[in-house]
Amino acid sequence: MGYWGTCSVITRKIVDLLGLIPTGFVEVHTANGTAIQRTFIIDIKLPNGMLVKGIPAIEVYTLSGDSEALIGMDIITLGDLSITNYNGHICMSFRIPSLHEIDFFESPNFGG
Repeated sequence: MGYWGTCSVITRKIVDLLGLIPTGFVEVHTANGTAIQRTFIIDIKLPNGMLVKGIPAIEVYTLSGDSEALIGMDIITLGDLSITNYNGHICMSFRIPSLHEIDFFESPNFGG
C-alpha cells in the first residue's frame, strides 16, 4: 500500500460536511475484504492545538462507535505515544514533538 498504508481515516460524514474534494482512489484491504476508497489530503488539528498539514486520508463509510476520524501512523510517528494501565486505569498520552526516548523496559525510572 506504500504511501497510503499507514494513513489516517475519515468518514463519509466528515467528507460531506466539509465538502472535501477527493484526490484519487486507493485499494484497501480490511477484515471485510478489499475495496476501492476515495483519498483526500487534509489538515488535522490535535487536542493540544497543533495543526498537522497535508495528511493523506482514506474515506470510509463509518467507524466504530461515534468516531468520525482515526489518526494513522503517519501522525503518530511524528511524536510520542504511550498507553498505560496502572491500577486498572487506562491512560493514553500523545505529544508532538517527541522530547526524548521512552523505554519502559530499559529505564530504571519505570521499574523495568
